[in-house]
Amino acid sequence: MCAQTTCNAGKEIPVEASGRHVHLCREHVEQLFGKGYVLTKQKALSQPGQYVCKERVALEGPGGTINQVAVLGPVREKTQVELSATDARTLGIKAPVRLSGDLKDAADIAIRNGAHTVDAKNAAIIAKIHLHINPSDAKRYGVHHGQHVSVTVNTARAVTFHDVIVRADAHAQNVLHMDYDEANACGFAAGDRCCIDTGMYDQDHAPPDPVEKPEEFKVVTESRIQRLVSGTCSSLTFKSGTILTPLAKDIARENNITIRFV
Repeated sequence: MCAQTTCNAGKEIPVEASGRHVHLCREHVEQLFGKGYVLTKQKALSQPGQYVCKERVALEGPGGTINQVAVLGPVREKTQVELSATDARTLGIKAPVRLSGDLKDAADIAIRNGAHTVDAKNAAIIAKIHLHINPSDAKRYGVHHGQHVSVTVNTARAVTFHDVIVRADAHAQNVLHMDYDEANACGFAAGDRCCIDTGMYDQDHAPPDPVEKPEEFKVVTESRIQRLVSGTCSSLTFKSGTILTPLAKDIARENNITIRFV
């Protein structure tokens, strides 16, 4: 067993292993379960407003099938399937490592409920390890939204994970989310906790200023605004008529970003 590390008093953060799951858009909910169907909330998750649904689906790829995959609510703007690398190999797909909401180059995958199947394009990702934290604790720990940090998990086989993304959110409950491949590698057990080691990684990997020009966008989505607020800006300016999705507006508000239209 590896020696465990200790945090400064009051600075340990809970760890959770997040299994494979599916977020569905309204169109795909109705294609799989019927017109007007409402997903059934079964259990609340640690992040406020997120929950496990009673419904289960099968995932199908060219290499195989995974049955009884949990559906999470609420309904999203776009369907997203979050997997581990092992899951992706089982399905025979090449899914990129991405944060939730970032579907750039995401893999195509089939989602099935009985006789009903959805061919979800650009939907499957390998979930990137990340740290949820509320802004007050982020300030106390010396980290900020979008920052890349190292995190040491105090588990049976203590491991330090690098390039962990901080997701600071006014509604967040502090928790490190890893997938089951990562959980198995470090011997994770319920109740384990972790420490943030900002100096080990972030010193030479500070998030760059956004290279995109906000004023050129026609539509601003959740993943796009996450990239734009990852620096230290306090405001964003868009051309009049630019559309911000509801999730994008929420992220801007939670990070105290002023939105202007010109």
